[in-house]
Amino acid sequence: MKLTNLLTGAAIAALVSGAASAQNFALANTDGAATNAIEAAIIIPSELNFTALNPGRFEAAVTPSAVGQFPSGTSTITVDLTNATFGTAVALADMIEATNNVAGTCFSGAALASGGAVAQALWFTADISGCAAATLTDDILAFDLPIRPSSTGTVSAAISITQTSPAYSFTDSLTIATNNTAFTTAVTADTTLTQIDLSSTPKFTAFDTVGADAILGTVAVAPRANTFKVIPGTTGNLGGVAVAAADMTALKVTVSGDYTGQNAP
Repeated sequence: MKLTNLLTGAAIAALVSGAASAQNFALANTDGAATNAIEAAIIIPSELNFTALNPGRFEAAVTPSAVGQFPSGTSTITVDLTNATFGTAVALADMIEATNNVAGTCFSGAALASGGAVAQALWFTADISGCAAATLTDDILAFDLPIRPSSTGTVSAAISITQTSPAYSFTDSLTIATNNTAFTTAVTADTTLTQIDLSSTPKFTAFDTVGADAILGTVAVAPRANTFKVIPGTTGNLGGVAVAAADMTALKVTVSGDYTGQNAP
């Protein structure tokens, strides 16, 4: 099986438990615009040329379940990627999703401390005590970040929020993408008798079709669902490009048999 035309693009939604807290870090539609970034976990084909990927984007949020769960004062918020980099420079605006800071009270005194075009981790500081329990479109901690997968394996993001005084610590992680083959295959055996024509020369080279057929079975090949060769949020392809049947240019099926103990051809 050969997959082509997968040289551009970029590229979790099982959650991993974090600190004992009512908050959780999850993929979400944080800007109110559907299908313009990774907002739920996707699959990236393992056949991709990862060195040629362009960065896409993912949207995520930390949603407190009650008012006052974040401490007053300056917190340090760190986002760390696995099997990916940000792929492009990260701006402070990426870390503060304006759609969800409508009152301007969720973040105050924010400053981007570290990050960059090829970084795997970045952090910024801010007073987030005003982030309240709510739904998206209100004051919650929401992000819209670039991402560029760098290798096969699960692409994930981990977040930590820490503060020295008063002491506070929250950690959690999410899966942005997993890897799998671009196509699925299903082999089904034929239910009609298939038998060898022993009168053929050489032997075992032809089927007897009297009362039987020459069909061993069927092989069905289809694009794997939710699999993207260009990941959502990529410039020029905000919705991403899913793997399609046309991406498969060749298919090889090998049939073998064991004739041990049979007469030689």
